[in-house]
Amino acid sequence: MRRICCRRSLLAAGLGLLVAAPPTLGQTPAPPPPAGPAPPDLVLSGRDVRVTRAGYAHVVVGCRQTSTPGDVCTGTLVLKLHNPLTVTLPGGSHTRRISVTRKLGTATFSIPTGVAERLTLRLYPLFTRGVRQQGSVIVQLIGGFVDREGQGGTVKRYVSFYFPTRPPI
Repeated sequence: MRRICCRRSLLAAGLGLLVAAPPTLGQTPAPPPPAGPAPPDLVLSGRDVRVTRAGYAHVVVGCRQTSTPGDVCTGTLVLKLHNPLTVTLPGGSHTRRISVTRKLGTATFSIPTGVAERLTLRLYPLFTRGVRQQGSVIVQLIGGFVDREGQGGTVKRYVSFYFPTRPPI
């Protein structure tokens, strides 16, 4: 007999959990969680960049398609070192150090949305010599942009700049 009473009380408790009390007028449903930040409009290529003998580099920059057709991303691309670089000057007795704050090259751009363009950068000559001596150097690309609506931001990416060891075939 006791078992029957226990089973009935457990069953009643389980049904009580399944049936929830109706919400009162003062309660409102919980708001949905806020969406994350919108992705930046500017996209920087993450591929390694080859430095030419003349001291130029080509970086691919794109402007992501947004809800507004015909919009344009306008801004500048700046190159800075990830770590300081020591460069040996001709003759081998003197060295120069390039700091992290030094701008190695800049380029301005105006790119329509949904399009990627190749920017040509003229590099700081001492940096070109340092890339030749080191073989490859890690550089930070900093792209600042503004669209027509005045919304903008900064995008940063680390890439490797390298000097080819063999001439192209």
